[in-house]
Amino acid sequence: MSVDVVGAPSVDLTLTASAAPSPVLAGDDVTFTATVSNVGAADAPDFVVSMPVPDQTTFVPGLSDPACSVAAGTISCVGGPLAAGASATFDFVVTVDPSYP
Repeated sequence: MSVDVVGAPSVDLTLTASAAPSPVLAGDDVTFTATVSNVGAADAPDFVVSMPVPDQTTFVPGLSDPACSVAAGTISCVGGPLAAGASATFDFVVTVDPSYP
């Protein structure tokens, strides 16, 4: 998972991520939570959190944050602006394929 800033390379953003549940079984929904924090002194303009869709899963738009979508095998969540010292959190869901071992 990564975070990219649009138009302001000097902004200092951090990204933390988690997934639940664990372990995962066939047919389970897995919720990923990504938190972007602006730890710098300047406000951040728009930013994008992105992650490849995990193998043997399907993105679930109806259960995911409206700022998140999928295209060409990549989940992207668009946010911003983000003030200095502020954080933004995105949740997105994938369903494990029924054929998962």
